[in-house]
Amino acid sequence: MAEALRRRLDITRITPDLVRFVHQRHPVEELRSAIDDPPRFAEWAWGRQTLDLLTDFPVHAGLDEWLDVLRPLAPRLYSISSSPLEDPTQVHVTPGIVRFESSRGTQRQGVCSGHLAGLQAGAEVDIFIQRTKHFRPPQDPDARAIMIGPGTGIAPFRAFLHDRAARGHSGHNWLFFGEQHEATDYYYRDELDAFAQSGVLTRMDTAFSRDGATKVYVQDRMQENAPDLWKWIADGAYVYVCGDAARMARDVDETLRGIIAQQSGRSPHSATSYLHAMSAERRYVRDVY
Repeated sequence: MAEALRRRLDITRITPDLVRFVHQRHPVEELRSAIDDPPRFAEWAWGRQTLDLLTDFPVHAGLDEWLDVLRPLAPRLYSISSSPLEDPTQVHVTPGIVRFESSRGTQRQGVCSGHLAGLQAGAEVDIFIQRTKHFRPPQDPDARAIMIGPGTGIAPFRAFLHDRAARGHSGHNWLFFGEQHEATDYYYRDELDAFAQSGVLTRMDTAFSRDGATKVYVQDRMQENAPDLWKWIADGAYVYVCGDAARMARDVDETLRGIIAQQSGRSPHSATSYLHAMSAERRYVRDVY
């Protein structure tokens, strides 16, 4: 059981089934109302992990009962941030370490990111590779690439740049990168500067949202450069987006539609159709989570 809890079962994420299981053995109104109100459930569970739930509402159950209610630990997917053409002996990832304070004031951390952060050099972890069919650098060596990757969304684009450099591709590359603070969150700065100096990285626009009086995000930088961005797209550039699906990717998608409509004179509906056509041609590809 200890091995299953340590390696195979998810003992952090609170599910409705788990709350229902606890409520049957510890019937209180707070748990019942959380179960009966699905829209509120996510808000109620935010900042709580299973240990917090069982500390607040302790229950006793048999081993088989726990095995039935606890879900298998799901794999965490990270974009590869290196190219085998640069070094075939290594695979790099760029995880953001999740740390937060629970509703009880206890320090918690992400299951996988916290585990990786605590490993010693030379430690071993179980991994698997999930292939992607379409989220790859352009095969055409002359094609332009626009890469939009705030935060750890920069990971695949570091790999793209290494790949295009190793292949000697001459297509221009434009990177939009954003984070909170330039001093502490400018990932791979030295490498990106080197790519810029060598000509592999043609353009780069950054947005550090907490460094000024006004918050600035990658979509703001896109809008500031709308005429050039549209020219690249109209000339056949590939557009890639990697990062948060719930907010960033949605905002970037809306910004792209607006830029296409504004710069090309299209209606909003026509701009949406244009973006859909780019998606069908694999010229607008997203890797969002």
